Amino acid sequence: ECAGIRAGDLIVDLCAAPGGKSMQAAELLSEREREAAQAGVTFAPGCVISRDLTQEKADRIRENQERLGITCLKAEVFDALQTDQELTGKADVVFADLPCSGLGVIGRKTDIKYRMSEQQIEELVSLQRRILEASLGYLKPGGILMYSTCTVDRKEDEEQVSWIQEHFPFQTEPL
Repeated sequence: ECAGIRAGDLIVDLCAAPGGKSMQAAELLSEREREAAQAGVTFAPGCVISRDLTQEKADRIRENQERLGITCLKAEVFDALQTDQELTGKADVVFADLPCSGLGVIGRKTDIKYRMSEQQIEELVSLQRRILEASLGYLKPGGILMYSTCTVDRKEDEEQVSWIQEHFPFQTEPL
């Protein structure tokens, strides 16, 4: 809902597996397109491009897509560290729920506190930034970036948002 999905939008989910955000975005997109069609508004059909690094993850997204009967979604194997020139300037919304330390789910995954180090967090911050640098050019002017992690680490959250604002023409919007 916060992404403001509209009929005809192109939505790119960068690190999508298992695809929950992609599925919800596709359902919202279909709903918006039905509403627009009923109101007599013309638009090119929208699409959710749901990507992840491995075939196994893309297959998992496709399984969820088939289970839910979603047709306006393309699950693809794609390394988010690479830039897809064909998408440059075309996306209305980019979901960047990026790999993180997972410290926000430590209650469910208690082993995280025993295996996560400060150095690993720094490496994750670097990875997140490299993915953002490769992908944020996909957005049209005025497009929406939904950046999220499942951590509570300041370096991966508040400091990362500050970095994004320093390096890209984005401003934060309150939810």
